[in-house]
Amino acid sequence: MMRWVFACLTALGLLNAILKLFPYVQTHLALPSGTLGKILIANWRVHLATLIKATLELAAVAFFWQILPDRRTNAFYLRSFRNDRWSWPARKTIQATLGEEYRLSGIRNPRRRWPFIFGILALPFYVFRYLTPKFMNLEAGHDWKARLCRSLGDARCAFVDLSDRTPFVEDEVQLAYECLGLERVLFIGDTSQEKSLWKDSIARTLKLQRSDLEKINLSLWNPNNPRAFSASITAFAKALPAGNAGVKESTVSHVAKLTSEPDASRPQFYREFWIHLIAGASLAAVSIIASLIAFDATELIFTPPVLLMTVAQVYFFGLLFNFFIDCALSRQRACVLLVTAYYGCVMALMFAQALETLNAARNAQVVAEIRQMEQSLENFKQKYGVYPPSRITLYENGSEWDARSEGLLRRLWPRINLRRNRDFDGDGRSDKKLEFFGSQCLVFFLGGPATKGKLTGFAMNPDDPLSVEGKRDAPFFDFDPHRLDFSADAAFPSYRDSLPNQTQPYLYATSSWGGYNSDDLGGKMAKVYTASDGRPWMHRSFQIISPGLDSTYGTGGPYDSKTAADQLQGNRQVERDNVTNFSQGPLAP
Repeated sequence: MMRWVFACLTALGLLNAILKLFPYVQTHLALPSGTLGKILIANWRVHLATLIKATLELAAVAFFWQILPDRRTNAFYLRSFRNDRWSWPARKTIQATLGEEYRLSGIRNPRRRWPFIFGILALPFYVFRYLTPKFMNLEAGHDWKARLCRSLGDARCAFVDLSDRTPFVEDEVQLAYECLGLERVLFIGDTSQEKSLWKDSIARTLKLQRSDLEKINLSLWNPNNPRAFSASITAFAKALPAGNAGVKESTVSHVAKLTSEPDASRPQFYREFWIHLIAGASLAAVSIIASLIAFDATELIFTPPVLLMTVAQVYFFGLLFNFFIDCALSRQRACVLLVTAYYGCVMALMFAQALETLNAARNAQVVAEIRQMEQSLENFKQKYGVYPPSRITLYENGSEWDARSEGLLRRLWPRINLRRNRDFDGDGRSDKKLEFFGSQCLVFFLGGPATKGKLTGFAMNPDDPLSVEGKRDAPFFDFDPHRLDFSADAAFPSYRDSLPNQTQPYLYATSSWGGYNSDDLGGKMAKVYTASDGRPWMHRSFQIISPGLDSTYGTGGPYDSKTAADQLQGNRQVERDNVTNFSQGPLAP
């Protein structure tokens, strides 16, 4: 039953993959083959993710097809429920000895029964839990005798554990004898008494003659000598009659009187199969529809759905590991090793691809933010006629201004009064000079003076635009306060990009004030980037540089997008992930 359930669910998963690809391909069917090929190659990550998903589903169905039982239970283990923990090693030995021709199981403790909906939602858990003889998987209630009687008719043999002889075990002894006969039943005792005493006890329960004692099959379980127990199982299996025992109508009629359920002796296979199949297919269909509507393959990297899927994968491998320990058949263990190796390789590839896609998405965010900064700088130029300077010194004492810095500010605000004393850093004194490099100038001129850690724009007063009081113009750029770097050794905050664990700010340099000057970089880079013709990139405007994921700028200098992979080698290797306003992403992706 479970084989066909997983096969149907896998078919739905493959249908999901086809449905995801079909609209995309259909959109481009009218294009020339060469163009279509370029599009498919450009979007290989999306298709690779879909193909990996499909191969995982195929591998999953092949794996489950191999480890799921291919026959109904044909060997029963009857015992006291409270003895399950101690009888588990014996059950494992029995299954390993009998081999693949037999499927060993028994009645599950009713106290372990969960609501049916849990069986649907946690199907893999139940599959792995009941694929081994550690947990019995046959359910029955008050009508257990009738169900067991009917099921024993389809069995070849039964094992009856006598180590804890409760009234229920006594009934199982009697029922196994009536349904199967002595030749198909192996009684299991322990070393607490001799075999002869165990046989006498069985004979009294079944009211056998002394001459029948030799017909009783008995084996003693000794955890210190499982090989002897296994040898007795082998001998018992070789002596079994061919085929199943068959249903004895007289026994069924006798036991049916003990239950009020008229169809208690009927097999439950087909009803459970269709319930699981319909419920599982419905859940898969809901998942497919939700994924088609809500998600895109490139948006699932490290999002809540993917984190949930990762937890599920870890849980799945936990189930595999536990199953590897508990399974009794060598074929099942081999399947576990193969699927673990396969999944491990695929997950490694998927993680590498996911990390690459994630980094591409993060770099795209940086590119978008740089574009916004470019627009803000253009707005600044539109208002003041020039781009903001990328190096300036501000003096708190009005009598100390140098000619260069004073000229820069008067170019922006012709009426500004620089002779008054100021307190830029808020320490209550007017005795400092604050040197701003490109990273600080970017924040200062687009955000305005910092007031209580907040950028509020410049004052509307043309005589005193640097004032922190009065009506103000809105900042040209909305800086995220969480990414402003108020370092103790910096004269003014700089701004970091959105990459994780970023420690370095955006660099800004402009050519609008007499050409590019390496001093504007504040010692973080040796020079700005230059093109193959020797001229700086963006030679009439500005350069914005992010240090990338490694938080390292490198030296700068010559850069050609066509030869960047060969150009950025050696000590310039760290520049490959730098993101700029002239590279449309990392310099050498």
